[in-house]
Amino acid sequence: FRSSDLLRDIAVLMTPSAQEKGLALHLDMPDTLPTAVIGDMGKLRQILFNLVSNAVKFTDNGTVSLTALSAELAAGHALTFT
Repeated sequence: FRSSDLLRDIAVLMTPSAQEKGLALHLDMPDTLPTAVIGDMGKLRQILFNLVSNAVKFTDNGTVSLTALSAELAAGHALTFT
């Protein structure tokens, strides 16, 4: 699956909730994210959605950010989400 598509989908889904609370939702992902990722897209979507949802729920003002980082390893890439 495409990690960039997954991250954009989560941002699109959560933006209305953030805006209702007067929050900004910021998605930060580099152009260097791998084109294809092997893994359980459904589980990752659920985990990231829950994290962003909780961040929106428990943030009173300001910005909620979803950041993805990619590091090249000998065996491929490692993705980190914050």
